[in-house]
Amino acid sequence: MMRALKSIPQPIDHGRYFESTLDILNYQLRKYKTQQEQIDTSTSSERFACGWPVPQFQRPLVWSRAQQVAFIESAWLGLPLGTYTLHEEDWDDSGKALPFSGCVIDGQQRLTALEQYWDDQFTVFDLYWSELDHRDMCRFMNIKFAHYRAALWSESEIHDLYNRMALGGTPHTAEQRAGIHDTQ
Repeated sequence: MMRALKSIPQPIDHGRYFESTLDILNYQLRKYKTQQEQIDTSTSSERFACGWPVPQFQRPLVWSRAQQVAFIESAWLGLPLGTYTLHEEDWDDSGKALPFSGCVIDGQQRLTALEQYWDDQFTVFDLYWSELDHRDMCRFMNIKFAHYRAALWSESEIHDLYNRMALGGTPHTAEQRAGIHDTQ
């Protein structure tokens, strides 16, 4: 009996890798806010993160304020921030954005934490963003936050990529967190 040949599948195309800084996200957010009235709401998302549309299939915001603060603290402390993934932007011949154009595939919680921090919705190290001096603002804006830009255009491929990126982990229980056990 001959065994069928098996092989490992080819990698999923999750996009091109970019190592950019937080100022790119802040610029996108400011651009979005100044053009918000001009956005065609018939073709765009109802939710946005740092100015990029969030597809309807994504879960709502779930990070607590403490998780948002911890993420921003991690940025200030120079810890790895992970990545976020955007879909390429593209338009049809009439200038209308194609479905999923520019959408957030992964990273909605992180991007929203940054947006809310820049909007002074919470403090980090007891300071609102607007209370920082120019030197500290520049330091924060120069923090690296890598991202990917995917160009899949098939809704099922986008769903598959999202599910593989967002649903693979198992959250730690409270008992599994470091430093909370009584050492007695």
